[in-house]
Amino acid sequence: MNDFDKLLKISNEEISENTHILIELIEHIKNKDYDKIKIKAHFNGFIQSISNEYNLDLQFLIDEYDDFYHPKLHPIDKNITDNQKNVLENTNIFPEDRELEDNKETNNHYITIITGIFILVIAMFFIIFNDNTQVKKKVSFVHERPYKKPIIKKPIKKIIKLEKALIKEDKKKEEESAIFDLSKTKKMYQVKNDMLLIEPFRNNNIWIGTIDLNNKKQVGNILRGQTSYKLKSNTIILTGHGYCNFINKNNNKLIKYRTLKKLFFYYKDGFLYQLKKQDVLALNGGFTW
Repeated sequence: MNDFDKLLKISNEEISENTHILIELIEHIKNKDYDKIKIKAHFNGFIQSISNEYNLDLQFLIDEYDDFYHPKLHPIDKNITDNQKNVLENTNIFPEDRELEDNKETNNHYITIITGIFILVIAMFFIIFNDNTQVKKKVSFVHERPYKKPIIKKPIKKIIKLEKALIKEDKKKEEESAIFDLSKTKKMYQVKNDMLLIEPFRNNNIWIGTIDLNNKKQVGNILRGQTSYKLKSNTIILTGHGYCNFINKNNNKLIKYRTLKKLFFYYKDGFLYQLKKQDVLALNGGFTW
């Protein structure tokens, strides 16, 4: 029994309870209804969550999803004859591609005709306007000295030196921005018992991802309702676009985020910190996810 057959034998309710993925989305995954899950990041997050929860190898589902939206031509078998190869090369494997090509040729034909008409109208206007101007005005000839472009001597050495200084300064800024300093990071609050509570605003949903920097393990889920996360030290928390609340159990207070921007947080030694994007890049080897 392969891993996908094992997945089919697990009830949708159990998977939803353990991974917080909607039952409707789990049915789409099992039925391979890829057209009903439009966002690739969401689909990949679902597969990773299920794989991590049940220790299954479901990478082939991600590959099928990619091939569904971006189909690839399969290589021609090396053992076929030349006649078979000619037939395959002359066969329209994707009929819709031929239709798109025909439409493109038709559109190009119309564009060429319209462009020609436009140029003809401009030429006629220029001829008529030029004739009227010559009738009304006398032509005068003015003898002038031929124009000579002034020679500007550029301080080449100074420019090259300035460019090198600017490149060096930019490189220094990049190196400084790639260094993470926890002491300069905004501390939010102490997380009680390593349990982080997050809830979407009202009845909305929001994507939450975690990156365990100890083993680079990534887990992504879509939240619908209050959800708790058991965290380990050195964990990055990312949010998608949406409103959400962070619940502090130490004083039963909410920290509200009413913004559509992505948010970044860092959990270390029992405390939660809010990060900037460059902090995440420095911590995660130049990647945000």
